[in-house]
Amino acid sequence: MLTFRNLQRTLVLCMLALLASINAVLAQTTIAIDPPYNPDANEDGTVGVADLMQLLGVFGYDFIPDSIMVDGLTLEEYLAELTLWIADLEGQIE
Repeated sequence: MLTFRNLQRTLVLCMLALLASINAVLAQTTIAIDPPYNPDANEDGTVGVADLMQLLGVFGYDFIPDSIMVDGLTLEEYLAELTLWIADLEGQIE
């Protein structure tokens, strides 16, 4: 028999399932950004003497940074794709 209490309990469970699925979708939309230079060269969580020694090894040389990588694409490629995606969405609205 469907009582108000059972209906209420079912609704709460459905809401929790919906929130869990939304959380899972949002967790998958994280964007990975790789900067072209990391001052923490040995990636130990601090910028210390070991990192400074690596910097001093190339001191005085020209610095030509790599491209910033976003989800495996260069920043330029990512922005171009994002611009096309936005234009496509705007076209769907009109």
